[in-house]
Amino acid sequence: MNPPDIAVDLSVWQLFSNAHIVVKIVMIGLLAVSVWSWAIILEKFFLFAKTRKETDKFEQVFWSGQSLEELYQALAQRRNTGMAALFVAAMREWKRSLERDAGKPMPGVQLRVDKVPPGAYLGSNQSDGDDRAATRDDRSGNLDAVS
Repeated sequence: MNPPDIAVDLSVWQLFSNAHIVVKIVMIGLLAVSVWSWAIILEKFFLFAKTRKETDKFEQVFWSGQSLEELYQALAQRRNTGMAALFVAAMREWKRSLERDAGKPMPGVQLRVDKVPPGAYLGSNQSDGDDRAATRDDRSGNLDAVS
């Protein structure tokens, strides 16, 4: 004895329309949260891509051999983000510390500079074969990029 062939529509729309109201509300909520999550994921993806592009551009200019003072003057004139904003803030703090103490940096700034180990890399160019390292001129306390 064979069971009778019953035509059952198992489409998503049919299953949704036959579901209880609580199930429908939960499914709509899950769909809305899924769309919202993907919107956030895509926004972060594009934000990280933009940030990576800006960082690469800044690093290229930073390691180009241009003096740090010229770079600071150029960047201080505009609104910056990421590493460029950090560089401008650090240069501004360094300049203020030198102005306050007639050419000698503030003890806190000097302490932070002294903590940078000789030969420490100041960028993510290690994979590019870029051997430039930060060194501190002990007479003036200035950081210089050495090739």
